[in-house]
Amino acid sequence: MLAALTLPRVPIFRFDSETMYILSESSDGNRHLLTIINVYCPRSDPDRPERKAFKLDFYKALEERAGALVEDNK
Repeated sequence: MLAALTLPRVPIFRFDSETMYILSESSDGNRHLLTIINVYCPRSDPDRPERKAFKLDFYKALEERAGALVEDNK
């Protein structure tokens, strides 16, 4: 199953043009077995400091999403 990136308290749409996030979950019908996240992260440019901020914002959003998955035992 593929799911869109939805993050608590983070307006993820601002990352849509430069990132890729695929969440894959598997179960045996009764219990959750495995969650895999494949991520393509934004690049930063040393000549453009706003790019580093964008990248770090994305990493923060990803960290929050991963934390939510852990809290949900996924």
